[in-house]
Amino acid sequence: MVLAAACGSGGENAAPAAATTSASTATTSAPGTSAATTGGSTEPAAPVTTVPATTVAPTTLAPPECGFSEGRNTRSHADQDRTVLFARAEVSDPAPVVVLFHGFAADFEAFAANSGLLAEAPASGVHLVVPAGLGDIPTWELAAGPFDDAGFAQALIDDLRADPCVDPDRVWLAGYSAGAGFIGVLGCQVADRIAGLVMNAAVAPALCSDLAGFDVIVAHGTADLVVPFTGVEINGSTLPSSPELTAGWAAQLGCPEDFTETEAGLLTQQHWAGCGVEANTVDMLIYDGGGHRWPGRPLVGGEGLVAESPDLTCVLLAAAADSPDAAKACVAAPSS
Repeated sequence: MVLAAACGSGGENAAPAAATTSASTATTSAPGTSAATTGGSTEPAAPVTTVPATTVAPTTLAPPECGFSEGRNTRSHADQDRTVLFARAEVSDPAPVVVLFHGFAADFEAFAANSGLLAEAPASGVHLVVPAGLGDIPTWELAAGPFDDAGFAQALIDDLRADPCVDPDRVWLAGYSAGAGFIGVLGCQVADRIAGLVMNAAVAPALCSDLAGFDVIVAHGTADLVVPFTGVEINGSTLPSSPELTAGWAAQLGCPEDFTETEAGLLTQQHWAGCGVEANTVDMLIYDGGGHRWPGRPLVGGEGLVAESPDLTCVLLAAAADSPDAAKACVAAPSS
């Protein structure tokens, strides 16, 4: 695009301004080939100097240096050394990040690999961060405890948001089973610091004190025997069904009461849109016959049907990358 402005001085017959061009060298008449005449006398022309143009090499911006190293990292919190796995996105700009919380008694590295996120998140332009739970049987404290898991997770999120590699407005939390329950509680504590939650094979009640401003995705199989889809009695209290708990999140986020429901094969999706002032969304992915698993990944979980579509890893990465087109591709075409 060329921006030009013509400015006249001295009326319509003013001489036009000289045109300016650029070339590799500036060339004029050779010395002595022309002369200037003043008052009848002739003076030699001034010598002309030819100045070679300067060539500037193109500048290549190096990727920002991350505050986390590829692979295992150690963070100290509450007098405990905490291990965090980091897989860097294959991009040079600050990228979204998924913080993944494993289930009860799970190995954090095996879960990251078996979910597919360890390889697929970086290839999708998303950083992956996987903290390890503590204890003889690794898990997460839903209430205050000796490990201060909530304090550790909040400090980890703050470190990530301050990291030059990370887009601070695109921090997603994802959890499976006990990890899902943990991030449901944690999400309300960091509501102003995250873009969304993905809870699989468990749903925590929405207990935010203020109107939250993030997206929520819940995925659950109807044949889950570990955390029943239809709800469960725990110590004399009733945990509502997953659809009831998801509707509670929709209310917490300020969604309209009405939602759309679509069916595709073994999947039923409930979708709330236009939630709150930030127009967030809530989605419930119901896998008919699905067990206590990470949908689409047969190595995560130990019983029940493995629902293949949509692959939850695909759904999560599409959400973190803010790519509706990628999300549509997560639903497998029905077999003919």
